Amino acid sequence: MTVHEAEENFMSLLDQSKAGETVEIFQDGMPVARLSPSGRTAEQRAKAQKEALAEMRRGFNLGGETFDRESLYDRFDR
Repeated sequence: MTVHEAEENFMSLLDQSKAGETVEIFQDGMPVARLSPSGRTAEQRAKAQKEALAEMRRGFNLGGETFDRESLYDRFDR
C-alpha cells in the first residue's frame, strides 16, 4: 500500500490491524512503515488497566513516605 492510499484509508487500516492483519506502507517503492496489531487482546488490555488502577489506589512509594491522591491534596489545602 502506498502512503497516499494509507492516508485515504487510515480507519480501515486500523480495523484491519485490530483484526490481526499487518499492513506494510511503501513510499517510492520502498517500505517505510508497518501497521500491525498491538499483540494484546481486549481481555489483556482490560486486565492491565485493572491492575494499573489498583496500583494507583494503593499509592506510590517514592523512596520516602507513601502517599495517595487524598493525602497529596491534603498537603496543598493547608
